[in-house]
Amino acid sequence: MTRLILHSPVLLAALLVIQPSIAGEIPSLPEITGGDFEQLAQGGSGGGGRKGGQRNKKAGQGDGGGRNPSAVLKKLDEDGDGRISKAEFRGPPQEFGKIDANEDGYLTKEELNAHFSSSGGGEKSNNPYAAWNAKLPIINTHAHFDPKVRQGRDRSNDWDTPTKVALEEMDRYGVKTAFLMHPPLPSSRDQFYDYRDLLDVAKEHPVRFAVLGGGANLNPMINGLGVDSVSEGVRRDFEEEAENILKKGAIGFGEMTALHLSGEDTHPFVETPPDHPLFLLLADIAARHEVPFDIHMEAMIKKSPTPEKWKQKSKNNPDYLVL
Repeated sequence: MTRLILHSPVLLAALLVIQPSIAGEIPSLPEITGGDFEQLAQGGSGGGGRKGGQRNKKAGQGDGGGRNPSAVLKKLDEDGDGRISKAEFRGPPQEFGKIDANEDGYLTKEELNAHFSSSGGGEKSNNPYAAWNAKLPIINTHAHFDPKVRQGRDRSNDWDTPTKVALEEMDRYGVKTAFLMHPPLPSSRDQFYDYRDLLDVAKEHPVRFAVLGGGANLNPMINGLGVDSVSEGVRRDFEEEAENILKKGAIGFGEMTALHLSGEDTHPFVETPPDHPLFLLLADIAARHEVPFDIHMEAMIKKSPTPEKWKQKSKNNPDYLVL
């Protein structure tokens, strides 16, 4: 079994979706020119050209061709609630089940777009780069939400605002899906949400978001124990928690950390040996289930002074970095 570890430090960094059977193989892409972008933006991708548009015309199409989720919704959504129920659906019953990704009995615009895109249709973004990316589905493998962007009178977390912003940015850059995860917490830091809150967001947008769990519960367990302090009981508890994360609906583990610099005074500096027994155990669990394992590590080959700019960013960073 292959251990698959993914990491990208940028909010909307993108990774081409690769089937598990070829994980690790990087596809060879042709050089993309300005003319390519113009052609793709005008004609779409996959079945989105004139020929594809004629083929898909019955399902509702835009000017660029291809099946158009907005047109389908407008035609079939009789009660105007923004989704299509089984009673409103006019196609074969088995087709409804194929499109209804979260099996809630309704078809959303996102589910329609995902279904159409997989067969060569779907709506095009106004961004010409997104038209090219529609041929090569893109997934953001490392994204965090700040649910305290706006707080109500009860000081409860707000998930609607970051969800709306993320979806707008993903549409802008042609990102189909983003992996949401909790930042890695040290054993001394209290959490204000965990992966289960992110699962609620993913349930509302099953095509656009997936969740990696463990940053708020597994990482503190690793960070709080020395390499020589891992008993069989600790291993059992850790494995049980990891298995439970997957059973609840997470698709993998993240964000975990071996060495993470602090970007501001309110952000902790986190350091754990990369060969920690619980890290290795988690990698084996991920391999057993064939799921991704996202780990953050500032790669150090020897003891080195912390760059001055990072010491100025946060008082939490040490004078030296050692791995």
